Amino acid sequence: FTDKESACEKLENFRKLVENHMFCDKHNIKLTISAGVAEYENEDTLEELILKADRNVYYAKKHGRNKVKC
Repeated sequence: FTDKESACEKLENFRKLVENHMFCDKHNIKLTISAGVAEYENEDTLEELILKADRNVYYAKKHGRNKVKC
């Protein structure tokens, strides 16, 4: 329960933490994530909200990965 701007900021901070974390020192495994944010509007159904977020995450992946699309 947060506004879109705060959600984007929190996800961007989390994305950076994941990007900079070494998950396995022995094998130098690093990961990145892409995320999509959607904001609920009064007329949205749950399915529509999920579709909005899904479109945004695919946009982030298509435009370079390791991004947050708001």
